[in-house]
Amino acid sequence: MERKTTSPDATHASSPAEGLDPLRLFAQLPLRPYHCVLDLRCGNGHLTIPMAKSLFDGRVYARDGSAAALDELKQRLAQARLSNVTLVSTEKEQQSIGDDTLDGVLVPFALHQTADREGLLREFLPKLKRSAWVAIVEWQKGQAAVGPPDEERIAEADVMALAKTVGLRISGRRTLTSNYYLVLLRK
Repeated sequence: MERKTTSPDATHASSPAEGLDPLRLFAQLPLRPYHCVLDLRCGNGHLTIPMAKSLFDGRVYARDGSAAALDELKQRLAQARLSNVTLVSTEKEQQSIGDDTLDGVLVPFALHQTADREGLLREFLPKLKRSAWVAIVEWQKGQAAVGPPDEERIAEADVMALAKTVGLRISGRRTLTSNYYLVLLRK
């Protein structure tokens, strides 16, 4: 019998995070069960739900501009019986997160879609605790078989330069798959 294989990215083109194994990603992050984390552009919660389970004594703020995605996430959270997630739909709601509150921010596949990349990173800096982490997951350049066109992707070197511009330190970088990379930053 011939086994048919498809790329997870191809089957879930609407949400690139669904092609990423959450546990593999979380193993690369300094997550602790008591952390308070912002999942920026959370989509339908592919990463939010397993993160909330990992942060059983913590909190996840799940932000997305799509009301439909947040509605789907709300239903999935109810099914999973998770109460440690706060949905955030606008920058104004994000302002309700107190300064020096966040232990970390997960930024999956958001920088390449943003015109003001520096502004995106600066917007949550006051919310970060001292030594908090920022995890940026993006598409590898030169891997145009899946995902956005290569010219829309942001190179790792550009992410690291941007981080330095906004005052974040580079803590590490990892190749997650042939399609994705992770840059880990510290405040």
